[in-house]
Amino acid sequence: MKTMTDRPANAEKAPRESPAPSDSAPALLPAGLLLAFTIGALVGVGLAVTWIPKRLKSPPQPRLVRGYHRAREAGSSALREGRRLGTELTAEFREELAANIEAAREELVDMARKQVKKARKALQREY
Repeated sequence: MKTMTDRPANAEKAPRESPAPSDSAPALLPAGLLLAFTIGALVGVGLAVTWIPKRLKSPPQPRLVRGYHRAREAGSSALREGRRLGTELTAEFREELAANIEAAREELVDMARKQVKKARKALQREY
């Protein structure tokens, strides 16, 4: 049985040809150039940060700090409120679920009693 991968014995292997680079495709940058650019950028940022005079590096403004603390307090109070509401909702859901289960249990017991009563009547008729 011949498959598609079988070749005749006299068939020559054609050499693989790489596709010709197109003029529209951008040339890739060598890894060394990218590495040099990255190192240069990091050194430049480091030098810029260390050469900034101390007087230009002002301490945080009290107004900004107060705003941060207010925002943080508001966020934590909202989180506490969310937790409280979640706890309440969970408790209410559990209560409703328990009530539904109890109602279903009572309905099943009632249905079972009716079936037993019906079965007893059927048995009494037979005897």
